[in-house]
Amino acid sequence: MIILYDHLAKKCKDVPVESSYMNLLGICFSVRKKKDIKQVIEDFFLSDKQNLIVTVNPEMLLLSRKDPVFKKVLCSSDLVVADGIGVVYLSKICSGTPIPERVTGNDILTFFFEIAEQYQKKLFFLGGEGDLAKRAAMVVQEKYPHSKIQAENGGKIVKQTDGSWSLDPVVIHQIQAFAPDALAVALNYGRQEIFLQEILPTFPSVKVAVGIGGAFAFLTKDLKRAPVWMQKIGLEWFWRLLQEPRRIKRIFRAVFIFPILFIFDTIKTCFILNQED
Repeated sequence: MIILYDHLAKKCKDVPVESSYMNLLGICFSVRKKKDIKQVIEDFFLSDKQNLIVTVNPEMLLLSRKDPVFKKVLCSSDLVVADGIGVVYLSKICSGTPIPERVTGNDILTFFFEIAEQYQKKLFFLGGEGDLAKRAAMVVQEKYPHSKIQAENGGKIVKQTDGSWSLDPVVIHQIQAFAPDALAVALNYGRQEIFLQEILPTFPSVKVAVGIGGAFAFLTKDLKRAPVWMQKIGLEWFWRLLQEPRRIKRIFRAVFIFPILFIFDTIKTCFILNQED
């Protein structure tokens, strides 16, 4: 076992609200199982404060190494789950309670739908290409007929030179008028998390938000999920590569570069600990 997380935990200034977590490369991950994650999210829906959920994959951990703004968002999020089998596997060689299982953006969305149906809460989908968000909302509406859901593409959402986000004022007004309880945003990883943290105060009705990357495409079946057996043995990355060959650089970073840098960071941290002793 590699014992270094008591030391690393001191570097994560804003620990998530839950107590069951482990610190992996300076990011505080939940070590709860899916059923318990759902309960945490239910509490978020019913809370008085705004809560940000982040689903972290190996690429996002790599990005956090070189982007301090993004790392700060990860460290200050209210719930951080491992959306990457590589993150789960590497947690098992560290001391403390390992991450028990992968929790994907699709899992989080399913919890959103079930909780919203139960408590008559409202959801808003933002982002994705073309009419993807609206089509995803229609799929959800058919499966959960009592759900209240709206969706918009939002146009090209990027950060401008003055620090603001290029979100159409009409869309901002639409979201404010609808007053959703939950917001799911589909942008590129990194950008969607920073966007959510900075834009949430604009939408005070939102109690829980998450960046879900390509999950809308799975809802509409524009992309097919890997067979369950491939998901269980950690080969979903290979399935995604077959469907989207353009992802080869991203997959290479996640499957090969990430483990190498994890080992490097582990050795470096252990050296620092020895120096301090």
